[in-house]
Amino acid sequence: TLFLHKLKNSLKKEQEIALLKSNMISSISHEFNNLLSGMNLSSTLLEEGEEKNISENRLTLYKIHRHSYAVMKRQIKVFLNNSRLESGKIKPDIKKVEIRYVINNSINYLLPIAYEKNIAIEKHFPKEPIPVNCDIDLMNLATSNLIANAIKYSSKGKNIHVSIKQINNDNVEISIEDNGIGIEKEDFDKIFSGYYRTKESMKHASGFGIGLKLTKDIIELHNSTLKVKSEKGHGSTFYFTLPISAN
Repeated sequence: TLFLHKLKNSLKKEQEIALLKSNMISSISHEFNNLLSGMNLSSTLLEEGEEKNISENRLTLYKIHRHSYAVMKRQIKVFLNNSRLESGKIKPDIKKVEIRYVINNSINYLLPIAYEKNIAIEKHFPKEPIPVNCDIDLMNLATSNLIANAIKYSSKGKNIHVSIKQINNDNVEISIEDNGIGIEKEDFDKIFSGYYRTKESMKHASGFGIGLKLTKDIIELHNSTLKVKSEKGHGSTFYFTLPISAN
């Protein structure tokens, strides 16, 4: 009885700490988001005010600013949604949607970042539409994370491949393949644990290591599993399945 009492108190403290952490991250994310929005608005007004008199150097600086804003905005969104998932505040709103619509939205959002690295996002989609059951916003976030990582860890000029393939009458497989640095097998489980980055990934790009955990959690909310095939130095492929809508 004493052991159970101590265990109950310990679990309660863990839950309180987790909730405090979640609330803190949520609060900080909102504050950063407000500050970024103000900075971006100021920059936009300055750029519009210069009109035709703007120099090439300043155009480049404004372009860098927009890119930095987009990257920071996305990182804040990842932190905020990870916090919501951990606190149980996100509940999937499952709807019928054409999967190409979701994936195309993710790709279009990331095209400017791919363009800067001279990376083409090659789409391998079926000709016929495939309706699936998913939460559109959450799935958009999950696929955006995977595609953004593929761009981030691929060298300049190395294209990535986004595929949609019906594997049977009930399921469709979505996969994102890059030609980047790859992952060692011993790190497969670790990269999904949160706040973990491999030594090679830290050499090639900045980040916090929570994007894959968030993506994994979103996929699991859809009763699926995020999987990876990779070899160090030879790129990575992340893939998962979604149920085809029967209605």
